[in-house]
Amino acid sequence: MDLLHSRYKSEMYNNGTLRGSWSSVNGAYTNFSDRRLKKDISELPVGVLSKLNGLKSYSFRYNDNKSTDQLTIGFMAQDVQPLFPEAVTEITNKDGSTSLGLKYQYYGVYAVKAIQEQQQIIDKQQKTIDDLLKRVEKLEQK
Repeated sequence: MDLLHSRYKSEMYNNGTLRGSWSSVNGAYTNFSDRRLKKDISELPVGVLSKLNGLKSYSFRYNDNKSTDQLTIGFMAQDVQPLFPEAVTEITNKDGSTSLGLKYQYYGVYAVKAIQEQQQIIDKQQKTIDDLLKRVEKLEQK
């Protein structure tokens, strides 16, 4: 990865392709997402909602933190791996051992997909409710 700095942002390139930038004004990171920069595109399959419901959320401190350090919140990579393997990465530590890391930026996309799935459930339930109300009205008019 190459980092280039301009007056208002730092840009990150890989293989000569712009991947993202950081704003020097507020530190916001922008991940480039232009369709023209992508291939092998496919929609996420239905089922994200049930997988997200299977995740446990934790509060914790890292082993090198003091007991007075602020708690961190997040997931355990070992819990995530069977559900969302693409969100887990293996990292080689300085001593040659490996640890698992999470690509937390994926969770915004997962959340949107889960909301879409929930909305389909809600729409179906609303149709059922509307149909039942019509039936009740007909029965009450008799």
